[in-house]
Amino acid sequence: MTQLNLPLNLDQNRHNAFHTQLAALRAEVRQRARGLPITR
Repeated sequence: MTQLNLPLNLDQNRHNAFHTQLAALRAEVRQRARGLPITR
C-alpha cells in the first residue's frame, strides 16, 4: 500500500494520473446516493 500513489485527496493531487477517473467515479456515486431514500 505504501508504494501506491492514490489521489485520495483530490484537491491536493490534481497531477495524479488517476485523478480524473476518481473524480468522475465520486461524482457518479454522489449522484446515485442523492436518489436513494434516507433511512433512520
